[in-house]
Amino acid sequence: MVKRKINGAAVLVLAFVLMFSGIYNAHERWRLRRDCTETTWGEVASARYHSGWRADVRFSVSGMVYGFDTGTSIRRIDEENLIVRYNPNDPHDCYSQDYPPPSGLLKIFIAAVFAVMGVLEIRKKTTQE
Repeated sequence: MVKRKINGAAVLVLAFVLMFSGIYNAHERWRLRRDCTETTWGEVASARYHSGWRADVRFSVSGMVYGFDTGTSIRRIDEENLIVRYNPNDPHDCYSQDYPPPSGLLKIFIAAVFAVMGVLEIRKKTTQE
């Protein structure tokens, strides 16, 4: 049986990348919830399967048509209309109220676990020397 050693520095780098990504997701979600104050109905233009069903949603504001990808797996592919929240100053900033952007909390939690693992591994190696 081969026993593999964990590289503490590599685990810390992975933790840093995950933490940064989670904080970015959390900030984006907060920004969209703050700025997207208007609602309208969006229509599912198409749906595709990519590690879960995702929908391309189209909506119109003041005669202009905008679109976005739900980005997360939708629960029901047969949906035709979704509530869309958008920024009245820039309708490109939008999201589906039914499928909000990721919160980033899971990434932050996993990053914390990896950070602890990396620190413990580095500490173990330094005490062995």
